[in-house]
Amino acid sequence: MWETTHVGGHRFAANLVLLPHGLYYGPVTVALAAAAIDAYQRASVVVDRYRGRAGQRQAEQEAEYARLAEG
Repeated sequence: MWETTHVGGHRFAANLVLLPHGLYYGPVTVALAAAAIDAYQRASVVVDRYRGRAGQRQAEQEAEYARLAEG
């Protein structure tokens, strides 16, 4: 079980973390959060507002983002 009290942002800049893979988005609207969750269930990523993946080094995150932005 994972618990946290804060993942960044604030009540006017909500963030989203999709577990267990640790995909971070932020800030997100309700519509973007729903789209990110839908994409996650299809093993995909919404590039808009995507902030990276927990546990990856900066170079890995940059390479992943570049690949996603191209596609």
